[in-house]
Amino acid sequence: IGGYIYFSKVNFVYNLNKIEGGRLTEDETEEIFEANSFIPKKKEAVKSDDLTEMENHFRLFDYILDTIKMNKIFIKKYAKNCWILI
Repeated sequence: IGGYIYFSKVNFVYNLNKIEGGRLTEDETEEIFEANSFIPKKKEAVKSDDLTEMENHFRLFDYILDTIKMNKIFIKKYAKNCWILI
């Protein structure tokens, strides 16, 4: 996956999970995306609901890409606007 789509997917999933109360970090989100697995580095337990929600959000992002036919130009605009909001 290209740089903009990669960034957008990880960012989208991380932020959507945070909105819904997920406790996984952005690094953990990226690890799950890259390896399709996860080994927690902190002592507290990870809720299986957090992992399930994350997987569902990755699928949602793919569905959005397939449905609205996002292209590279659209993703670049999205990524640029995300940085403006931060």
